[in-house]
Amino acid sequence: NHKKVYYSKSTDSGNTWTQAILISEESISVAVYPIIRCDSQNNLFVAYSYGSGNEDSRVHIRKFDGTAWSQIFNVGES
Repeated sequence: NHKKVYYSKSTDSGNTWTQAILISEESISVAVYPIIRCDSQNNLFVAYSYGSGNEDSRVHIRKFDGTAWSQIFNVGES
């Protein structure tokens, strides 16, 4: 019942991939419904929900600027 969100990247049409890194919060056991979007400056934004869909669920978002991931931002509750 553990679900995490990982990130990996390929620069050769999917033939090889970087080592996957955990981008969801380490302390949570269930991260679901990940969504990834890219802006006009090629920044990646990943949002995901965590919790079981009850009153304790939250939405987090992170930004990747091509070099590093931002801290995790809580953008929604319940």
